[in-house]
Amino acid sequence: MVQTQMTVYNISTSIKTNTNHKYIIYEMELYKIDDKGNKIYALKSTGKQPLQSDKKTLVHPSLDISDPDTTSYILELNLYHKLGEDEYEVLPEPMTAIIPLKGFVTSEKKWGISREFEYNETTEKTQYGGVPIYEVKITFKSKAFEVKELPPDVLLDPFDKTKVKRALKERLKKNMIFLIKVRLVYVDRQCSFIVY
Repeated sequence: MVQTQMTVYNISTSIKTNTNHKYIIYEMELYKIDDKGNKIYALKSTGKQPLQSDKKTLVHPSLDISDPDTTSYILELNLYHKLGEDEYEVLPEPMTAIIPLKGFVTSEKKWGISREFEYNETTEKTQYGGVPIYEVKITFKSKAFEVKELPPDVLLDPFDKTKVKRALKERLKKNMIFLIKVRLVYVDRQCSFIVY
């Protein structure tokens, strides 16, 4: 009987930000998606945690994982801004990045995370009826997936929306043609399937 070796990885990431770490809280999880669209967790939600002074997350041990270390997972990070005792979600949806498991045990760039997590804010003091109001402007990368070597708006960007749509339409079209051929063969040859 072949025994599968299980490994626990130390999951952490950093956030490039101009905001004081004391005001940032994060929630993180690591998962892959199976062929049915279900999340298979390597790290379930960490719950809300404070960002460290070096702008890194805490180190969170993963669940036991039997996948090869070249298996890619999705690292999902949600950020909150702390204001007094309250916390406000700052992103419309969590930031995500793809990273092979090996990226958590080596510093080689080729195994690193597919994008940097970046969160910046600027505060402007304005007057509204004599009361100072602080307006917070937040910037973050809007693409779900990026390739470091091919940033957004580069012609070769594999995650360009139009390229993805076109590729999807071509695949669907090919599948429909295949289904039509199979059905025609079925009708013409009375239950004998011939695939060309």
